[in-house]
Amino acid sequence: MDAARRTRLLERLEALRDEATQALAAASGGQSLCRVGRDHGGGGPPDLKTQEGRMAVFAELRRALTATTDDESLATVLAESRVRWETLRRKHADSPQGAWFAYASGGLAALDEVVAAIEG
Repeated sequence: MDAARRTRLLERLEALRDEATQALAAASGGQSLCRVGRDHGGGGPPDLKTQEGRMAVFAELRRALTATTDDESLATVLAESRVRWETLRRKHADSPQGAWFAYASGGLAALDEVVAAIEG
C-alpha cells in the first residue's frame, strides 16, 4: 500500500471512529459507560454496545494499519479480526438482544465499513 493510500485509510478510520464516538455519546445520554452499564444490569443498551463495538474495531485496525507495511498483511489483519468478531457474535447468538451480541454486531459492521473504505 502506498503512503498516500495508507494516509487516506488512516484518515477514514479516524473519521469513522469519531462518528462512532459521537453515536456512543448520544446513546449514553452523556452518562459514563460504567453508569449506563450499571443501570442496565452490567451490559448497557444494545445501541450503546453496538457503537462501542464499532469503536473497538476502528481502534484495533488503526493500530494494525500503523504496524503493517503491505496489502497482504492488512488483508490478514482484517481476516483475523473478522474471525474473532464472528466467533464472539456466535458465542452470544442465543441472546440476540443482549449486550455482547450487540457489541460483536457493531464490530462486524465496522469491519464492513473499513472494507468498503479500502475498496472505495
